[in-house]
Amino acid sequence: MSNPNPSRIDRRNFLIGGAVIGGGLYLGMRFAEKRFDAASGPGATFKPNAYVRIAPDDTVTVIIGKSEMGQGIYTGLAMALAEELDFDPARVQVEFAPVDAAFNAPFAPVQFTGGSMSTHTTYLQLREAGARARAMLLGAAAKRWNVGVDSLRTENGRVFSGKESLKFGELADAASKEPVPEKVSLKDPAQFRYLGKPQKRLDSPMKVDGSAKFGLDMRVPGMWYAVIARPPVIGARVLEYDDTATHTVPGVVEVKPLPAGVAVYATNTWAANRGREALKITWDEGPNKNFSTAALQAQYRQLVRQPGAIARETGNVRSALAGTARRIDVEYELPYLAHSPMEPLNCLADVRADGCDIYLGTQMQSPDQQAVATALGIEPAKVQVHTAFLGGGFGRRAQRFSEVAVEAALASRAVGKPVQVVWTREDDVKGMSYRPFVVSRVRAGIDAAGNAVAWQQCIVSQSVLRGGPFEGFIPKDSKFDPTSVEGASDMPFAIPNILPCPSSGGVRWGIRTPRSRSIAASTSLRRWAAWIRSRCAAGC
Repeated sequence: MSNPNPSRIDRRNFLIGGAVIGGGLYLGMRFAEKRFDAASGPGATFKPNAYVRIAPDDTVTVIIGKSEMGQGIYTGLAMALAEELDFDPARVQVEFAPVDAAFNAPFAPVQFTGGSMSTHTTYLQLREAGARARAMLLGAAAKRWNVGVDSLRTENGRVFSGKESLKFGELADAASKEPVPEKVSLKDPAQFRYLGKPQKRLDSPMKVDGSAKFGLDMRVPGMWYAVIARPPVIGARVLEYDDTATHTVPGVVEVKPLPAGVAVYATNTWAANRGREALKITWDEGPNKNFSTAALQAQYRQLVRQPGAIARETGNVRSALAGTARRIDVEYELPYLAHSPMEPLNCLADVRADGCDIYLGTQMQSPDQQAVATALGIEPAKVQVHTAFLGGGFGRRAQRFSEVAVEAALASRAVGKPVQVVWTREDDVKGMSYRPFVVSRVRAGIDAAGNAVAWQQCIVSQSVLRGGPFEGFIPKDSKFDPTSVEGASDMPFAIPNILPCPSSGGVRWGIRTPRSRSIAASTSLRRWAAWIRSRCAAGC
């Protein structure tokens, strides 16, 4: 999206393109390219991305491409960079990054947070970014004092030459003119000043005093609030609705049909909820109207007794079971469980002729951007994702089809105003995004000495990966989703006869709304899913 005011550098263009403002150093690097470009004005710009910014006022800002949902990476990732920069992490400011390939996972072209991978996938990258920035500051100081770099040292945001010293901020402009070193030496852990040492969380004070901005705290001028009356049955569609009573509710300003249901807009969320309660909708419940937990349970119990794919076979379980001194044959059931994060799902979207801004706590920055772009029919680059703090995630904010962001974008476009769509707790729990329902049958036996000698486990479960953007992680031609049998197929115990089998290859996501199906088929998520499949062709 072009900048309508060339004298103003907006946050996204600043982070993606890089800039020098008032002589400040803005350092970024895509390690695959290590590109350095000269820029007009005082200083130079690294393109296309940034991990650290140093201003003349001695402010150091670390930009992280991960979401903070209580796990502590807001502090931890900043510490990794600050350690190599030689700057006290307690003084660092942290910003959440926009969508940019520099913040993609190292194993796939996607920017997301999940799988407990934030630290170990970015640790070295951030340390190198800090080390490069430090090397450039040293180079600038050496020229200022006309001394060799080896004679200098750094400590807590200052460069020292004998008794003389300069703050990093005083060197920012000069450092921006230094070449980016191709290689840097990282500290030996024995030299660490901050990593491995107690450190107060950087986000705690703002969360205590209320200044931390979560998705629900996001505000823009002229915004409305909306809730959506969603189908009572997956796949149901609206036949007709009567909003007469809804418009009598104080605060309600508009009612609009959307692919997800019927949206009620108001000047506050409470009024939108009351307006939704007054809405009268006739639904065509479609082919899933008789779907029930009891019917699914009966199907799973039948499947668990049928032969399935073999995830691993060690020894001969069948013959070993026949010869055991004692056997068990038990079935376990795990119900569908909602994630129920403390902060309800929400997204503020501002759709305009020149693009779209979405403000939300998300674990899936680039998939959300791509899904919204597809839904609006615009280029992904025109969708700006502003990540807020997450009031809990647990995977709930890593949505397969980015429905929260897409709904907000469509709701905003429908009325031509910024709109914050909020899911109530009831909406969330009924939102069909759960830990899968599982039935598992275990047949095992021990010998006369009490040693486990045979273990056969049949697992029936909805696939975790199939039907979504991460399907590419399933090895080519696999008849089952490996994540459905984790802990069984890779059992660490020394049992000589093991046979875990996902029955019938597991149960796919078989029930999906027309909206989700269309997004899944058309979004550019499929592009990087295909990339993952190509990388995993020989197995992941």
